[in-house]
Amino acid sequence: IKNAFEEKNWNDYAIYAHAMKSVLTTVGVMDIAATAKEMEIAAKGLDLLKIYQEQNEFVYAMEDILYKMTTFLKDIEWNEEG
Repeated sequence: IKNAFEEKNWNDYAIYAHAMKSVLTTVGVMDIAATAKEMEIAAKGLDLLKIYQEQNEFVYAMEDILYKMTTFLKDIEWNEEG
């Protein structure tokens, strides 16, 4: 999604936001999933103001969730081995 943003490829951005919405919904992170849906709609509608205003916070939130999930899974793996 970062590359699509940097390349101003709003079609791909919408596709990635949609995918993130689905993944986040599946793992139960509904607040960020809702933001992903908003960003998908913004990209499809070429609402660049919204995208530019919320991109950094959106990416930070997704990276934070990824870090937390990775840490959680490593802890589970360590506990199963130890």
